[in-house]
Amino acid sequence: MIHINLLPNDMRKSEGLPLRRIGALALGASVVSASLMLLLTVHFGLMQTARGQHGHAEQRLAGLTPDVKYADALSKEKAEYKRRSETIQTISDSRVLWTKKVDQLFDVIDFGEKADRHFVWLNDLKVSAPRSSAGKRKEQSGGELEIRGFSATEDLQKYSDFHEDLKKSAFFEDFSDINDPAGKVMSFQEDVHPQKAWDFNLKMTLLAAEERAKQAKTAAEKPKAASDKKAASN
Repeated sequence: MIHINLLPNDMRKSEGLPLRRIGALALGASVVSASLMLLLTVHFGLMQTARGQHGHAEQRLAGLTPDVKYADALSKEKAEYKRRSETIQTISDSRVLWTKKVDQLFDVIDFGEKADRHFVWLNDLKVSAPRSSAGKRKEQSGGELEIRGFSATEDLQKYSDFHEDLKKSAFFEDFSDINDPAGKVMSFQEDVHPQKAWDFNLKMTLLAAEERAKQAKTAAEKPKAASDKKAASN
């Protein structure tokens, strides 16, 4: 049977929402609420975890701070030790070991199997103090060595040979220059052999301490460089 409502619209009974729509809306609200709660739970959970990790990191950092300070102190001490070690090494390298120099000098005078190349004897060795520029502390030279002696016979060639051998020897490595062969022929008594000899006075200038230190450092590095090169080739 068909019912027709002839009442005006303003007098008609209002119709409510269908139950299905109400159920759908309720379900949607529940899902949104649950999602929001889950989001808040995860957010605060992660925040709590992050705070815990941050607190743990701060505690660890606080525990490492003394070790860091100790490591910094060790680094400073190491740098100071290295500076002092280099200073001591520089002083050591710049020193002239005169006992070694005298041995090297007499090796030249003796000259092994070629002793007849020259015949020299000495009567004086004199060392003067280093020279510095006026108003400056930097050495211009390490001082001077003066050698007085005789070259047997009046043959100037033997004296020149001694001068040449001296310049080529290890003895001369710590010197920058030497004066040219010069002197005068001296005559001795008849019972002295040889009866004549060149009276000479050789003057040599020592390298400044800084130059000797550089030279010693270079000489020390050469064997290491050769060893490294040999190891690389193998």
